[in-house]
Amino acid sequence: ILYYRDRDDKNIDIKMETGTGKTYVYTRAMYELHQRFGIFKFVIVVPTPAIKEGTKNFIQSSYAKQHFAQFYGNTRIDLNVINAGDFKAKSGRKNFPAHLTNFIEGSRQNANTIQVLLINAGMLNSKSMKKSDYDQTLIGGTTQPLEAIQQTRPIVIIDEPHRFPRDKANYKAIEALKPQTIIRFGATFPDVTVGSGRNRQVKKDYYRGEPQYNLNAVDSFNNGLVKGIDIFYPNLSEQQARKSWIVDKVSAKELILKQGDIHKTLYVGDNLSDVDDDFEGDVVYAGSKVLSNDLELSKGMILIPGTFQASYQEMIIEDALNEHFRKEQENFFRLNN
Repeated sequence: ILYYRDRDDKNIDIKMETGTGKTYVYTRAMYELHQRFGIFKFVIVVPTPAIKEGTKNFIQSSYAKQHFAQFYGNTRIDLNVINAGDFKAKSGRKNFPAHLTNFIEGSRQNANTIQVLLINAGMLNSKSMKKSDYDQTLIGGTTQPLEAIQQTRPIVIIDEPHRFPRDKANYKAIEALKPQTIIRFGATFPDVTVGSGRNRQVKKDYYRGEPQYNLNAVDSFNNGLVKGIDIFYPNLSEQQARKSWIVDKVSAKELILKQGDIHKTLYVGDNLSDVDDDFEGDVVYAGSKVLSNDLELSKGMILIPGTFQASYQEMIIEDALNEHFRKEQENFFRLNN
């Protein structure tokens, strides 16, 4: 981080599967960077208020504090959370929110404190953060929140990076903070289109062409970070199982299914039963590569008409419940070692 911070390739991508502990990892990363290099200003940017609340609850939880105290002693995170209502004028004065002021003015005097600002994308990109008419000045005499945060030269952590394409306003608001480094943690990353015509292709937009660390699904399972699952399918007759249609082409307005040499075209609003009578349940092509039952389509996907029957879907739910309680009973009566 320190070596690359003034270069174009200073930013870092950490790819982690869902459920493997991204929040834990980037929280511990802040402790580590503080312990090793004395870095104490971090901004965590999340896509939504709901995710912001989850991150806040984890960092402020007693169990997280106790856990990190085992490794970092008396070092603590001073978490400052910015919400939309924090910018409302009080007593006729327009001041910065208290949490924002606390983050910006936090100094190295308390060597055991890490200053963290937690904010969602909409709030960061809001007019309130860009206004300069506040009745208060901070570092260097600035009256604009974004400029004040710039002066702290923070490290920015992005959660759910696929929600922050680099050509969109929310990412540009992050760049406006002029961070030393941006570290993105996520299971998926935004797409970028390169080339044109026949050479046009869509690929993942990583900072340096690939993640600097990639915790994939197999490694996650082998390391015990996620649980394995059993997949159980109710039985279909052999004839039903073999009778499948393949998505040959799908666009915003058109869906083409094929079965051997047979091709069937559906347009927005057309019912799948027009292709095959076994497609039950009144499912239509809703357009934008989605069926009316919210199933997202892609080229090469296999559709089995028998699984669209209401009776089959009810069977799946019934069997899932029965299998769940069977497993619960099995676990309840197992012998303790």
